[in-house]
Amino acid sequence: MYRERPLGFIGEHRSVRTPNPAGGVGHLRNGLRKATAYAEGVRAEGWGEGRLIHRRNVQLAARAVARFVRLGSRKVGQVLDLIRGKGVLQAYQILKFTPRRTAKAVEKVLKSAVANSRSAADDPNLFISEAYVGQGPVLKRISPRAMGRAAIYRRKTCHIYIVVENRKALARG
Repeated sequence: MYRERPLGFIGEHRSVRTPNPAGGVGHLRNGLRKATAYAEGVRAEGWGEGRLIHRRNVQLAARAVARFVRLGSRKVGQVLDLIRGKGVLQAYQILKFTPRRTAKAVEKVLKSAVANSRSAADDPNLFISEAYVGQGPVLKRISPRAMGRAAIYRRKTCHIYIVVENRKALARG
């Protein structure tokens, strides 16, 4: 019933058979979402904002999402590269002293993921297991130019995803 490899990747537009928490196997249309199932009864309980990932009643990870953030995805990705795989306390320090506007938005999502994890905020075992960004819709605006022309400029948006896990829960599981 569970497979060890990821079932769907970002960008695939096909129906994928995935484990259903209610029992049996359900279908998931994963347009721009990530659907992953693991061996040994690990499953993702959906991919909405702030969902938890469990293994036999032991919480493994918590996830937070900020959607439609008015920042460019490449700029946010540079900040996420700084904190990916680091401990949460170390990530807070890195973001505090990163002189970029995107660091504030990433810190807000990180705080939400830590709050979703049901662990203490200063738990030294929490670390960032996944941090990635996806492109959002582009808002097109027009600026008047000389001789009656118009210039289109693009206001880019992005979706920020952060998953935090507890090292102790991983070791126990």
